[in-house]
Amino acid sequence: MEQKSGYRYRSLQTGSREISEKRITEYRRRKDKKGNNVIFDDLSLELFQGEITGIVFDDILEQKLFIDMLLGDVLLYSGKIFVNEERKAYEEAARLLKQQVAVIGSKSKLLPSITIEDNIFLFSDRKLFLDQKEYRERFQKLRTELNISDDMPHKVRNLSAKEKVIIELLKAYEERKKIVILDEITSLLSEKDLGEVFSLIDKMKSQMSFLVTVGFEDFIMEWMESIAVVQNGRTTFVSGISQLNCKLSKVLKALIYENKAETFGAYGQKVINGQNNVLEVRDVSTCYLKNLNFTLCSGELLKIYYSDEKSKSSFWEMFSGEESIEEGQIYISEKLYKVSNMSQAVREGVGFITEAPYRSMILDNMSATENVSVPLHEKVRGFWFAKKYTRSVSDFLQNDELNKKKLKNIGNAELQKLAYEKWLVYQPKIVIIENPFTDMDINMREITRKMIGALQKRGIGVILLTANFAIMNKIKGESMFIKHGVLTREEEW
Repeated sequence: MEQKSGYRYRSLQTGSREISEKRITEYRRRKDKKGNNVIFDDLSLELFQGEITGIVFDDILEQKLFIDMLLGDVLLYSGKIFVNEERKAYEEAARLLKQQVAVIGSKSKLLPSITIEDNIFLFSDRKLFLDQKEYRERFQKLRTELNISDDMPHKVRNLSAKEKVIIELLKAYEERKKIVILDEITSLLSEKDLGEVFSLIDKMKSQMSFLVTVGFEDFIMEWMESIAVVQNGRTTFVSGISQLNCKLSKVLKALIYENKAETFGAYGQKVINGQNNVLEVRDVSTCYLKNLNFTLCSGELLKIYYSDEKSKSSFWEMFSGEESIEEGQIYISEKLYKVSNMSQAVREGVGFITEAPYRSMILDNMSATENVSVPLHEKVRGFWFAKKYTRSVSDFLQNDELNKKKLKNIGNAELQKLAYEKWLVYQPKIVIIENPFTDMDINMREITRKMIGALQKRGIGVILLTANFAIMNKIKGESMFIKHGVLTREEEW
C-alpha cells in the first residue's frame, strides 16, 4: 500500500509488472473553507499512461460535470492538478486538457456527410484538406498497424455503432490524445462488440490513458486495470482489479447502498402471486403488431423486448388509444378494453411511465402534490376542488418530505420517485414503463427498481418495454420478444 497526496491507493499491476509510467493527471477538490457550495469535495483521481481505469458515479449530473472538468470546460478553484508530474495552474491545465482529452459516448461526434478518412485526419495536423489519395494511404497504414478489418463502409452514415466507436478511437489515436473517455459505452454496444473495441484499445493504450464510466456490469471489468468510485462528490474507493477478491457488482452495491440485504435481493421479483388476470391480450393485431397473446396477473412483472422502435411505439400506442386494434380483444380485469386516447386509458386502469420520467413527466409549474394528483382527476369527479382529496395526497408525500420542497429544489432522483408515486396513489390495474433505466446513474437505477417493486406490492401489473437485454436480464419476471411486430423466440430475437 502506498500513499500519495493524502489519498491511499494500491499499486496497480499489468500482467506481472508494476506500472511505472508517468502519472498523466491528478484531480483534487476540497471543501471550500469559506462555506461556499461545492459539487466535488476532495475528489481525487490518478490516471497512468497505458492504463484503463473504470470510474463509477452515484449521480449522473456529477458524472457529466466531471467529464466537462476533464475537457477543461469547468475550472477548479481549490485543489491541485498535475500533468506529467508537474503542477499546473487551473487556466493552463484547462488549456492542456482541451488539447489532450477526447470523449467517446453514445452520441457520435463524427461528421456524417464526409468520409471516414476525412473524419480521422482532417484535423489531426496542420495540413488541412490533403489529397484524398494520401488520406486513404494513411488510413490503410493505420489499419495495418492496429490490425483493423477492411470491410468497413466508406461513409460515416453507413457505419454501425461499433464501427463509429472504432473510427472515433482512430481519430483520437491519430490526434495524439493523452486521455480518452469512454462514456456509457456499455449502453451503446453489445458484450461481443465491446470485446472487439477493447481489443483495439489494448493496442493503443501504450500511447494514452483510458477512462471508462461503468455501472454494475461485471463483464466489462475484465478489461479494466483499476476502478474508482465517486459518491457525493468524493472519491470513496480506489482499487486495482487484481486486488478485488469478489465480483465488482457486489463491491459497488456494498459501497453505494447501506442496506446490503435489500440491495443484493432480486430485481423486480413477483411480490404477489395473484391468481386473477388483470390483463388479457387475445389474438390482437394492429397495423404493425401481429397476433399477440399473453396474460398478466396482479403484481406480476412482464419484460417485453423489442428489436425495433416501431414495435415499441405500436405496443405503447395500442394501449394509449393512438393506434387502433384491427383484430382480437384486450381485457382489463375481465372488462373489454377499448379506448381512443390516453385519458380514457387511464380511466380504464392503465398507467404510463415514459423514458426518463424525471424529465418528461414532471410539470414544473405544479407542486409535488399537484404532480402526483394529475391522474386522480380522471378517477374522482371534481378532484381539484375537493380539499380532502388534495390533503390526502399531501399527507402521502409528507412522509418523504417532497411536499415541503419547491420543484426547482428537488433533485432528479426525487423527481424520478415522484413520477412513480403518482401511480402508487392512483393504483391502476397495470403500468406500462418505457425503458425504465435509460440515462440513469446507479442511484437512480436503484430508486427505480424499488419503485417498480412498490407498484408490484400494490398488486399492480407491470410491463417493461426495453431493448436492453444486458440490464433487464438481471430483473426477475416473465419475458416476451417482439421482432418487427411479431412474437418470436429469444434465440431468434
